[in-house]
Amino acid sequence: MRNDDEFQRHEFARRQRHELGGSSAWVISKEDLILSKLVWAAPTESAFRLRDVRKLLASGANEAYLRQWSVRLGVDALLRKSTDAGHDF
Repeated sequence: MRNDDEFQRHEFARRQRHELGGSSAWVISKEDLILSKLVWAAPTESAFRLRDVRKLLASGANEAYLRQWSVRLGVDALLRKSTDAGHDF
């Protein structure tokens, strides 16, 4: 875990083990990846990370979860900006 905050603990608890090429790895959920990218993008509104977010959103995501946590993490405006730029929530 990067930080010991509520979201990081929640993200860590939701991870799932997947088999990849004969090895197993822990992988976070798509929603938690989206939220992490939004948090990382927030200080500079990184176009690169926001583009990643839009691509991830395009393939579907748990909207209620994203809305709840984006408000708690203070990135709800960036989530709305990402959805307005190419994906209807």
